[in-house]
Amino acid sequence: MIITTIIYALALSWLRLAIGMVISIIISIFVGILAGMNKTAEKIIIPIVDILQSIPILGFFPVAVFFFVNFVPLIGVEMAAVFLIITSELWNFIFAVYESVRSIPSYILEQAQLSNMSLMDKIAKIYIPSAWPRIIDNIPISWAIGLFFLSSSEIISLGTTTYQLLGIGSITFQLFNLGDFQDLYIAFISLFLALVGTHALFFRPLNEWSQKFKYEFTSSVTSTKIPWFISTFIRSSRPFRNITKHIVIPRRPISPFIKSRNLEPSYLPPSIEGNVLSYKNKIAIFNIAKILRYITYIALILITGIFIYFITGPIINSIYILENLNNFIYILTSVAYSGIRILIASAIMFPIIMLALLVATNNLAKRVLLPLILIIASFPAPLFIPLIILWFGPKVEIIAILVIISGSIWYIFYNAYSSIQLIPEDIKECILLSNLSKIQKFKKLYFPAMLPGLVTGFITAIGGAWNALIVAEWISIGNEVYSVKYGIGKLIDSAASSGDLNLMYASLIMMILVVVALDRTLWKKLYDYATSKFRYEI
Repeated sequence: MIITTIIYALALSWLRLAIGMVISIIISIFVGILAGMNKTAEKIIIPIVDILQSIPILGFFPVAVFFFVNFVPLIGVEMAAVFLIITSELWNFIFAVYESVRSIPSYILEQAQLSNMSLMDKIAKIYIPSAWPRIIDNIPISWAIGLFFLSSSEIISLGTTTYQLLGIGSITFQLFNLGDFQDLYIAFISLFLALVGTHALFFRPLNEWSQKFKYEFTSSVTSTKIPWFISTFIRSSRPFRNITKHIVIPRRPISPFIKSRNLEPSYLPPSIEGNVLSYKNKIAIFNIAKILRYITYIALILITGIFIYFITGPIINSIYILENLNNFIYILTSVAYSGIRILIASAIMFPIIMLALLVATNNLAKRVLLPLILIIASFPAPLFIPLIILWFGPKVEIIAILVIISGSIWYIFYNAYSSIQLIPEDIKECILLSNLSKIQKFKKLYFPAMLPGLVTGFITAIGGAWNALIVAEWISIGNEVYSVKYGIGKLIDSAASSGDLNLMYASLIMMILVVVALDRTLWKKLYDYATSKFRYEI
């Protein structure tokens, strides 16, 4: 009976994660391309996304409860859970798309301009294909982060109010609280098998397919096989078949799409049956895009209005709390302690780039290690916390740093790995034919190639680390609470647990100020430097 319940709970959790993933990718394509194309939009969107990715999932609890649970009574809790999963999966997708658009070689954009390509054509044939490798490489880590916060999404607790959904995250903590370790191990084994199946059937085919969209300066023989689940979905739906054939899924590797500069292109616009779309189909696609644009504008205005209305009161009250000198010093001290933990975790995480280099450049390591890494990265660290406490005791500082690392390190690995994978083959061949040493190859090719992705990885990793603090610094299992002495994650958790929204928002405001300062003084300059200096040009 318990096995049936676990399998059912696992299926529900997987469905929530999949829905959140699809919605996150769609949003990221719109937002990331807009930020990458338009300088004004970039100045607005990127700081906002950097702030939002750093807000712990608890910061979105009031919005989830107020908007979804109160206004959609039948499926409101489910919608709130999916919304909270999206808040943990979305941000690295946006940064990935943004970086991809910023890294497009200038000669391709110049050729598009000279060819009088429309905005829709640029999006369909340049921006989206450029973003696919980054999007696909970020799917495993987004899935992992969704799993990381799955328990928080399935058990929504704010003060004395608690909403609980059946899922693998909630059922795992229930089994631990009941002391049912035999069924707990069964849940872990089921989760492990589900991850193996997901990677074998979905993530691995996507990862192989993503290599078809990297820039090449010479033509190369590559397979264009689309993953089975995408092709099956397209074939089963005529509207999606028409749209994806011409807009969303290019059929060949992305590279120069116009013959010029004596280059043989390995990418051409997707083949079209009859070589031309009917006039009616063109008008239909244009109208769909226009309708979606207006729907997006209206949705953004409504969401912004509701958000401003909902948070204005708590923010004003939070400012009153920060005006008290003792409260201000206590919250600032908590932020400082959390920042030190993140700094220590970042120093420990940095060498992971060497593992990314090994996996990306060595075929044997790629075949052996990459599937193992994909599974390890996807296994949610919070589910291991009860076992870690059981085996090693309540060493809260060590546990906190380990949880921060587990919630952040794979951002760095996947972005570094993806950057190396996207190095054009002819450049790799030139390096192989040279007599450069391994250190020289790292300095002259691999490190410059991975630098844009590395900056993206550290931005999202640091944001993920701030987010992970609510799990790392305050661990509540049954009636026991294991927490650090000072930490902004602990402060937010304790405020949410007691229902003190004013203190919670005051802590979030202080953390947001620190994130904004980092964004303006460090990340923006690094991003501009990496994406402008280290991109492929001819």
